[in-house]
Amino acid sequence: NVPNKVLIIGSGGLSIGQAGEFDYSGSQAIKALHEENIQTVLINPNIATVQTSKGLADKVYFLPLVPEYVEQVIRAERPGGVLLTFGGQTGLNCGVELERAGVFKKYGVKILGTPIQAIIDTEDRKVFSERIAQIGEKVAPSMAAYSVQEALDAAEKLGYPVMARAAFSLGGLGSGFADNKEELKSLAQQALAHSNQLIIDKSLKGKSVGEVMAIGRKFEEAFQKALRMVDESVIGFDPYLKEVDDEELKEPTDKRMFVLAAALRNNYTVDQLYELTKIDRWFLQKMKNIVDYNTSLERIAPTNLTKEILKCAKQIGFSDKQIAVAVKSTELAIRKQRKDFNLTPFVKQIDTVAAEWPASTNYLYLTYNATSHDLTFSEEHTMVIGSGVYRIGSSVEFDWCAVGCLRELRKLNKKTIMVNY
Repeated sequence: NVPNKVLIIGSGGLSIGQAGEFDYSGSQAIKALHEENIQTVLINPNIATVQTSKGLADKVYFLPLVPEYVEQVIRAERPGGVLLTFGGQTGLNCGVELERAGVFKKYGVKILGTPIQAIIDTEDRKVFSERIAQIGEKVAPSMAAYSVQEALDAAEKLGYPVMARAAFSLGGLGSGFADNKEELKSLAQQALAHSNQLIIDKSLKGKSVGEVMAIGRKFEEAFQKALRMVDESVIGFDPYLKEVDDEELKEPTDKRMFVLAAALRNNYTVDQLYELTKIDRWFLQKMKNIVDYNTSLERIAPTNLTKEILKCAKQIGFSDKQIAVAVKSTELAIRKQRKDFNLTPFVKQIDTVAAEWPASTNYLYLTYNATSHDLTFSEEHTMVIGSGVYRIGSSVEFDWCAVGCLRELRKLNKKTIMVNY
């Protein structure tokens, strides 16, 4: 039953909610199929991706990810199977349209991985809500709407505030919160321009507004690393970036963390902040630890910094620049003091198997919360500075460049180190 040839719907153009992760997942799918000696055919109009690089897929079609073109490729290549779930929302929508048009059945193409009905059930907000209810999972009360008026009627029954979520849309395009009829009307008009279905949920506002990944051995360490990764101008959990504002503390925005830091500096208690933000007290206490330590550093003269004080600061994620600002010194001076104390980070491997068995990976991070290195670099290596986070003008094409560079260095038998967050 294993097909000899598989068609992969690629990642396509990048957009919010659909970025490099689908280039990565598609690339891994191609590698996995090659290991099973299965021929791969890829459709992806984005030339600046890793998955379209020479040496991965057996055949690459640089064509739009729309049903008409995909059917042409199926007609020409006659694959035995197709993978729909490695192309993000574009790939899912295209696959659903092809299934409804009977294209897969017409050419005898088997849908591999997630069944098409499961894709439809999860993309259709109403059906998904019903399926979740069937298995007894608790979810926010919700109603489906197909017009602005239906959305307004649903909100009246559920009670404001509500959250509107568009189905079958890239990154939830057109979704958002509404506190009243006017806000919902504007939101629904925008959402229904991108989707024919809108689900109106009773708002449970207070969850996340974005995400960033950072790795450390303490929450404080990972948290401060994450803040610096998002914005290079931020030195850490800085209590001086924003003013205290109770209303801003109630709204989950990308700047709320710094309002929270300012509130902690102004002696707001963990309980007060919990009532305003609804952020779990455990996290609030960890944030308080950072601000309290920053306050203690501000009372210390640069010449009185001991090895232990610097070590504690580094263990909870303080950068040299952040320490320098607190003690009114310079980043270079702090770095020199730290090196004079022989205070340097340890290289640790990321455990990808949750300690179920010994892990040996090439994923590494630096931490001061350790006493030994997981590995050493005894040979000469070439370091490649990676692409970092995606932004307008700096996106997957630089990921592609870095991967290409590493491959060429490997061909020259050079050992490589990739630095990327």
